[in-house]
Amino acid sequence: MVKKKEGHLKGGLKLEYISFYIDSFVVLIGKAVSWIWLVVLLVVLFNVFSRYLFNSGSAAMLELSWHLFGATMLIVLSYAVVTDDHVRVDFLSEKLPVRCVALIEFLLISVLVIPLLVFMTETLVQYAWNSFVKGESSMAPDGLPYRFILKSIIPFSILLLMLSLVSRLIKDIALVLGKPKK
Repeated sequence: MVKKKEGHLKGGLKLEYISFYIDSFVVLIGKAVSWIWLVVLLVVLFNVFSRYLFNSGSAAMLELSWHLFGATMLIVLSYAVVTDDHVRVDFLSEKLPVRCVALIEFLLISVLVIPLLVFMTETLVQYAWNSFVKGESSMAPDGLPYRFILKSIIPFSILLLMLSLVSRLIKDIALVLGKPKK
């Protein structure tokens, strides 16, 4: 869970409360979804054992492993953003003051990243809806039905990522204005 540090919210921007609760929500979802990795492992082991030990396999189980893997990766991306566990190239932060880096991050997220994610969400919601309307399922005869479920996870994960980035923007504003970042 995101820890509420002493003095973090006291006397700070009211928006920092929102950031704290967004982070807590995203961390909660991230930790819950991280348990899907255990299911992915079990499905992959089932696929391996059934294929190499019993000479049989299932397209549905193979698709399930890929779908669970993809869904989990997409959803925990927002967790990585809020916990600052994502990979970054911080060549700017080594040479520039912290407030300047926060300002650059604020501008890039608000001007480039969030508008791109909004566009992607609009497009991907339609993509999932079309899949639902068509009753799309796997091309494999024994594949998974209800492909719209997987396609719906994509815009959901992007919305969660946007929420995480809004929290990051709030922290950047607080840092630029002289308040604590974390």
